[in-house]
Amino acid sequence: MPLRLLRLAPLRAAAARRCVSTFAAPTHSCGALRASHEGQRVVLAGWLLPAKRRAREDLAFRVLRDADGDTQLVLRGNIEEKDLMNERAQSVLCVEGVVRARGEGRENEHMATGAVDVEVESYTLLNAASELPFEPSYGFERGLPAREELRLPHRFLDLRRPKLTNNLQLRSRVTHAARCFLHDAGFAEVDTPVLLRSTPEGAREFLVPTRVGADEAPAFYALQQSPQQPKQLLIASGATQRYFQLARCFRDEDGRKDRQPEFTQLDIEMAFVQGAPRTVTDKWRMGGEEVRNVVEGVVRRMWTEGRGEELPERFDVMPYQEAMARFGSDKPDLRFGLEICPISHVLYPASAASSSAPPSSIVEVLHYTPGPDGQLNKKAIQQLLGDKERAAEVEVFKATSDLSALLLTKSRHVREYLAEQHIAADEVPREQLAKALSAAADAGRLSAEETSATMAALLEQQSPAPAIIATREIPPHMATEEAPRAPAKEASPAFLFVARRPARADGGSTLLGDLRLRLAQELEHREGGFARSPRPHFVWITEFPLFTRADDDKAHLARGRWSSTHHPFTAPMAEDVELLGSRDAPASDEQLAQIRGQHYDLVLNGQEVGGGSVRIHGADMQEHVMRNVLRLTDEEVGRFGHLLHALRCGAPPHAGLAIGMDRFMAIICDAWSIRDVIAFPKSAGGSDLLFRSPAAAAASAAEEADVLAQYGLRRT
Repeated sequence: MPLRLLRLAPLRAAAARRCVSTFAAPTHSCGALRASHEGQRVVLAGWLLPAKRRAREDLAFRVLRDADGDTQLVLRGNIEEKDLMNERAQSVLCVEGVVRARGEGRENEHMATGAVDVEVESYTLLNAASELPFEPSYGFERGLPAREELRLPHRFLDLRRPKLTNNLQLRSRVTHAARCFLHDAGFAEVDTPVLLRSTPEGAREFLVPTRVGADEAPAFYALQQSPQQPKQLLIASGATQRYFQLARCFRDEDGRKDRQPEFTQLDIEMAFVQGAPRTVTDKWRMGGEEVRNVVEGVVRRMWTEGRGEELPERFDVMPYQEAMARFGSDKPDLRFGLEICPISHVLYPASAASSSAPPSSIVEVLHYTPGPDGQLNKKAIQQLLGDKERAAEVEVFKATSDLSALLLTKSRHVREYLAEQHIAADEVPREQLAKALSAAADAGRLSAEETSATMAALLEQQSPAPAIIATREIPPHMATEEAPRAPAKEASPAFLFVARRPARADGGSTLLGDLRLRLAQELEHREGGFARSPRPHFVWITEFPLFTRADDDKAHLARGRWSSTHHPFTAPMAEDVELLGSRDAPASDEQLAQIRGQHYDLVLNGQEVGGGSVRIHGADMQEHVMRNVLRLTDEEVGRFGHLLHALRCGAPPHAGLAIGMDRFMAIICDAWSIRDVIAFPKSAGGSDLLFRSPAAAAASAAEEADVLAQYGLRRT
């Protein structure tokens, strides 16, 4: 049946039941029209928005939208106007008309096409929308359903929101910019396998049953957690010395705000990378400088494309122990101050023996002086401290003066530390402690720009603590030549949060580090509260512990053994290689705890957006780590046989990094969750509410048994 314009109302009902597939080709997108197009006859196609307005009997307005933007339609008292005003929102239309300028003073500055309208002459209904489960919101997200449980099952409808549409389009442009940069830098884009073998290298894997070999025993692929082994093998092959890939990765992790079971990373690997620095120009004291240069370049290109802002030529560098000491986190948010300061090193009298063994723990404080809008009542403090177990480990003091006397008489942490070090309270140099607390107050300022660390300068003028303690406990950020400041007179009572932690930090955060973030969030939410710096703060965190006791995600793999902090292919710092021991002289736990890895994370505004390392490229060292440090069984080591063999066949020194594109794009787009930059994400619980997966293999038990039997499986 030939296509006809819908000019007669009686034909509308029948037409609405059809999906028209032949129509005039659009001449412009809905977001392209400007004042320069005035008088042109145009054809637009898109979705009809719910907004409509009748100015008078012969003048009405509706809005048509496509992926590029929206255009206001003007309808002037004809049959077409009456029909179009009655079309249901979200119906798909093709509109023909003439571009008309709105005139001076009548422009809509909130629309890219706000200087013009399209005066409709005719339209074609391509597909009439039925009643919708919810109306996609527009403008300032009015009408947005509060629950994702409603939006995710209808994600195709939710994606009509301009915010999500723009996020996906921006992601495409940012990805293209990254590809162009890397191609220009001599990188080859290579696809690597997604179906691999299960190996004990990281998080939980997704297993995929296969009929291959199922007659003998059930056989499984493992979906790649990352292209780690394939890309190392690719570099070992010599087929390319500079590789990249936008890789799909899979990890069977619990759903969280910033995690998905399947995600995308920009994966990079380079051959002939130095394993130690040629020169140390900043705090980058390890190999991998070549990777650092490339990553900073591609990140700058992506950020400029996504945000239109220029980033500095060099990103800051901060060793892991310094990050934990100053900010209590291996992902420090540098957009505000509130820095943490150790105080236990100033508790020693001048008579303390310099040969004393280093303590196993330290006492540290977070000093907060509230402004007019930053006072903390008892309820606010309880919320900051969190659960009872955490609250018991953090002491809170409020005073206007003489905090040193307060700590010496009231702090359980200080008393216990002094007792362990056999120091009497009256032996503590009070002036030294007072100046240290003054420096803590300076470091505890809210503004990152105002924060300055002066602890080391203050200590230089005091009776020295035991040399080994001063060396081990004073964080690098305290080493400054600034003249010491006199203690500031506080206009209002200060809060002092006190905690103890291991002298050698481990894990991802400390008690005071967690409290620092919660305090910043609490103050941000208050009217008149402080705001974090709007400038993006990139920082490299380096020199992580190479090994750690397994965390919750890896405990089932490590079974109480040491595990790799990053992964088992990370090279140790050149200075720490001897601490690895040998087969005949295995390393002690104390030695393993001291080994630093050539592992680097790129952190942006308190979120890890990338991570990588210099790799072990010698088979003997790699096998030693697997067998004698990680204590893998022969069967577990055998799963890495292909990699060990490749290293023995001549693999160049190499290193790499992966950028988490979902998280990086969420930051660029100011999205609340990475789900807002993914077309079809899983829910927070890891389920796909649109495709209703995961699901049973078959509808009935009998059918399921048949399906499982193909893979040599059966339900027990």
